[in-house]
Amino acid sequence: MLPKLETIKLGEQIKCDMQLLQILQSKATERSNGFNFDLTTLDLSRATITAAEFNAIPQASKASIKELNLFRVDCTGFDFSDFTGLTTLDLSYSTITAAQFNAIPQASKASIK
Repeated sequence: MLPKLETIKLGEQIKCDMQLLQILQSKATERSNGFNFDLTTLDLSRATITAAEFNAIPQASKASIKELNLFRVDCTGFDFSDFTGLTTLDLSYSTITAAQFNAIPQASKASIK
């Protein structure tokens, strides 16, 4: 049986692309061959990711994420509404609008750094 994948950490100055999002999509729906994909931590600190790429993260993955690190990320256009299970959200030095902040689920707002 393969180990459970819980954390994806992308280093500083990494450009996210559709290939990563396709992997997230396929693993979020794949439950065969003993692979358990319950992503709990996504570290995008200092990453370059567009709103389209961020918003394309599968809903199942968004719901399972407990820790989301967006330190120094331009979050313009990001939709946070499906991140319903957050316990830690790091928006330090990030760009975020009031409307985006208001879309963060109420239960997750207490976790914001």
